[in-house]
Amino acid sequence: MARLSIVIPYAGNVQKLENSLVSVLENRPEDCEVLVVLSDTYEDPYDLEDEVTFVYAPKGTDPVRCLNLGVDASSAPLLHTLWPGMQVEAGWAEQAIGHFADPEVMAVAPLLLSSGPSEAIVVAGIEYGMSGAVRFRSRGRAVESVGEEPFDVLGPIPQAGFYRKSIVQDLKRFDTRLNLLTAGVHLALAIEWLGGRAVVEPECRVLTEAGSFETAGVFRTARDAERLFWRWAPRCGWMAGSVGHLGQVFLDCFGRFPRPSMVAEILGRLVGLTSVGAHRKQLRQLARIEANRRAAAIDAPHFLKAKRGFFEKKGPVPLRRAG
Repeated sequence: MARLSIVIPYAGNVQKLENSLVSVLENRPEDCEVLVVLSDTYEDPYDLEDEVTFVYAPKGTDPVRCLNLGVDASSAPLLHTLWPGMQVEAGWAEQAIGHFADPEVMAVAPLLLSSGPSEAIVVAGIEYGMSGAVRFRSRGRAVESVGEEPFDVLGPIPQAGFYRKSIVQDLKRFDTRLNLLTAGVHLALAIEWLGGRAVVEPECRVLTEAGSFETAGVFRTARDAERLFWRWAPRCGWMAGSVGHLGQVFLDCFGRFPRPSMVAEILGRLVGLTSVGAHRKQLRQLARIEANRRAAAIDAPHFLKAKRGFFEKKGPVPLRRAG
């Protein structure tokens, strides 16, 4: 059985898909499988069926559902999600896989670099602030600025991330009610709540072409950001979080003034505000998942024994060192 499943969704850009496939097939580790989820027509001009497993989705299937279909079709205990247009270097996967020998590690973020001549950092993992803002670690900085040692982070972006499959399955995969990036942040927050860790591996490097990220419209981005915040509002405390979030919403909305997108931002926030009580339902769901994981283990793994309570947490998990 493969030890790593590499899942690549395809939605119509042949050049980006094939650029990614060439780099993966040339540099893939032993005992891995490559799955391409097709939500558009692909002619397979290079007859890759012996090297790639094609998973078929209805035409126009959204990116989050495509990733989930790849997760369902995978057979390895470790997952690597990779967006078309991303290109990998020799040894990139081995550097990440080694971290999963630690039972606390549930996800690994690669160092995602611009494919331009400067190779500036695009993202070295994500963080989620108490105001509800998603931050790309080390964005725009030189590669040397992160050093050579791995460091803790909230999680990877789903466009290029490594995950322990069991935790993704227990958490019901990526949430299809959210756009791709927000679904990845939500998964990372749930992993953190269960006591799992995510690390950035500076020697695991992925190059990204301009425009390789899936983007949602202004309305959906604003709506999903609001939904995410209210699901996790108790994480850093209601008072501090709500005040900070109000300021963040003000900046996001009026930063668009006087463009028409300001209206879409405000409407998206208002629709997302209907999720204000979602944290209660989510807490019950996470408690059930934790109980099921404990019941399935003869001796609960260390990362569950060390879990801190949802409402007892007074702030984000501290980083071991600045990235």
